[in-house]
Amino acid sequence: MRGQIWVETVLYTLLGLGLMGMVLAFALPKITAAQERAIVEQSIQSMDALYGAIKTVQTRGTGNVKVVIFSLQAGSLSLDGIADQLVLTLPEQTSKYSQPGSPIAHGPVTILTEERAGSYRVLLTVLLPTTNLTLQGKDEQKTLSAVSTAHRITVSSIGTQPNKVVVSLENS
Repeated sequence: MRGQIWVETVLYTLLGLGLMGMVLAFALPKITAAQERAIVEQSIQSMDALYGAIKTVQTRGTGNVKVVIFSLQAGSLSLDGIADQLVLTLPEQTSKYSQPGSPIAHGPVTILTEERAGSYRVLLTVLLPTTNLTLQGKDEQKTLSAVSTAHRITVSSIGTQPNKVVVSLENS
């Protein structure tokens, strides 16, 4: 009689653990995909905010300055003064955000999902054709990495050139 109680206890415990394992095996990928989707969408909002700051200082004229608090939870942000563009790269996504290889326009942000071996990479690109983007006044490229605290980016309009407004970015 006493042995039967212990056997039943062990069996019910194993059955409960097995059921919890099955639920976790199904739910964990869904939770991860939802977290990755939220990171991509937050990154798109951050890119929109940075683009908005650049356009604001452009329209307000030389000497205008605006500060953007840029939250970068994952990936890296390339401030490319040579190609006059901003590119946020989110590597190693376990689920695709959009159809791989097909760019999607979301306002000024172009979203491109690339398929990798067993994972996906999401690129968020903002082209600035009417802007001469500089980094502290120089045409160069700088990459910002994901950190726990937000980046503070100062956007300044520093002059004009034929068909372009010179905008300087500074990360502080």
